[in-house]
Amino acid sequence: MLGKLIKYDFKALAKNMFPIYALMIALTFACSLMIRFNLERSFVFGIAMFAWVVSMSSSFAITIWMTVMRFYHGLLKNEGYLSFALPVKTATHILAKAFNALIWAVVEVIALGICALIFAFTVAPLRDLMEAFKYFFTIDADFYLMLLQMALLGALELLAGDCLFFAAFSIAHLFDRHQKLIAGVFVVLMFILRGFLFPPRFSMEFGPGSEFVLLHPLLFIIPLALTIVYSLVTWYILDKKLNLQ
Repeated sequence: MLGKLIKYDFKALAKNMFPIYALMIALTFACSLMIRFNLERSFVFGIAMFAWVVSMSSSFAITIWMTVMRFYHGLLKNEGYLSFALPVKTATHILAKAFNALIWAVVEVIALGICALIFAFTVAPLRDLMEAFKYFFTIDADFYLMLLQMALLGALELLAGDCLFFAAFSIAHLFDRHQKLIAGVFVVLMFILRGFLFPPRFSMEFGPGSEFVLLHPLLFIIPLALTIVYSLVTWYILDKKLNLQ
């Protein structure tokens, strides 16, 4: 049943998410081509560049919003597949939602990576690309470890953000009115509380004999722990308070 829930949610989200990522990649290619052919002063480039910056900067927020809305309408509003999944424990529903959020977090990171590669390979001169390609084979392994850590951290933060909204909407459904407002207030309060308890700092350290920095393990532990806490809050409210089963 868990596999069915994950597959159902993935297909539902894919109809909206893949076109968004495709548009982001297409805008990246268009802007990089115009830069390549020195068309930066054209009016079309200004519009395309503005659209590209907006799409890139808001892509994480869009990913979170779409997965959260899937949770809101699919679980709390009792729409869609719940008609054949009612016997399943609430924890299974939450696990399916969280797993899909993680999948789309990874897809988001991959899409951003594709955009970066497209921009680099389109804008940079061929000679520079060849030199960079040769340089990659001589780079210390810690460089690739750093890239992997950054990608993993981005995916974990997206997952934690999704689970925060899951918990927020679950709490808001304990009230009869202004549910979205209450959810929004809860999210803001949690961000403030997190900033107070865990002040944002990019704790890094140099690897032994390496010029590249390694992210501190605490940066990964915090979003992972918050994901577990938010999921437990969501499970408790849905299972014990709202009784959606």
